[in-house]
Amino acid sequence: MRWWRLLSAFLIATVLTGLFWPGHGGDPSDPLSGLIQDTFHVPGFFVLTLSLASFWPATVSGDRRAFHLMLAALFLAFLTEGIQMFIGRNASLKDIMWDLTGALLAILGLRLLLKGPSRPQVVRYLLLCVAGVLASFSPVAQHLLLRQRHAARFPELGDFSTRTTLPFWQPESETKSTAVQLRATASAAEASPPEFWLKLETPPGNYRSVHYLPTVQDWSGYQFLVFSTENPGDPFELGLRVDDAASSGHDDRYNGSLRVPTGKETFRIPLRLIEAGPQDRSLDLSQVQRLTFFTGIQQPARIFYLSSVRLTNQPPE
Repeated sequence: MRWWRLLSAFLIATVLTGLFWPGHGGDPSDPLSGLIQDTFHVPGFFVLTLSLASFWPATVSGDRRAFHLMLAALFLAFLTEGIQMFIGRNASLKDIMWDLTGALLAILGLRLLLKGPSRPQVVRYLLLCVAGVLASFSPVAQHLLLRQRHAARFPELGDFSTRTTLPFWQPESETKSTAVQLRATASAAEASPPEFWLKLETPPGNYRSVHYLPTVQDWSGYQFLVFSTENPGDPFELGLRVDDAASSGHDDRYNGSLRVPTGKETFRIPLRLIEAGPQDRSLDLSQVQRLTFFTGIQQPARIFYLSSVRLTNQPPE
């Protein structure tokens, strides 16, 4: 059975390489790739657990072997998630849950095989495996559905009145758990009319930002980018960044800033200015990939609101 152990070692190395491969999990500009990569956890740990089983002595009873394999899977699940924090990805308890789901399916399959299963048992087990894999793909399907619904609202980029908008407005990856907290509220401030706003709470620091990350959009048929702010605090400078599919750095995109006054204000940015943003070319308005709002250097903690982010051809009143 030496060949079987060699194959198992190769499969273990392959799965661990896939789990440790630097990916998009920490990059908010590519959420779909991160979700697709996450679907690897169930089949990956299924194969990993089956491969580990070949190294257990035959003298170990079925119950003890199952217990040992589950402990090994639990250890590897926490280990891989911990290491991923240092290779450009994020640790997630959800991923550990998917890891253990794959391990449990493998252990159930081994126990069923040792007992000589009947055909109905095999069918039930296969259906259980299919359900586990499909469940791990559900976040991808949900994201694709949200993307389709959000695209149907174009040229509205952010009215924040539906759950289809918020997933496309993401805080910066480095401080996403503390720097920017997003939620839709019935009103941005007590004196505002009932509207839906994006509430931004930024701690002290540099370049606290929120990114609008849709699929590539065609802005070329419009003349203005319009949005409203509500600022209950002192006036401040708000940066604005627009990237197209070819943007590769600071000088290869649009970078602007505007003064946000206290109270409510509506801004209207001509798209011809955004198009002229890159130094050595024109920004491709038919291939817009990212819109970013950000604060400046050494800014204090701040709360402000965004609303009605949209494209329009309507001239200023």
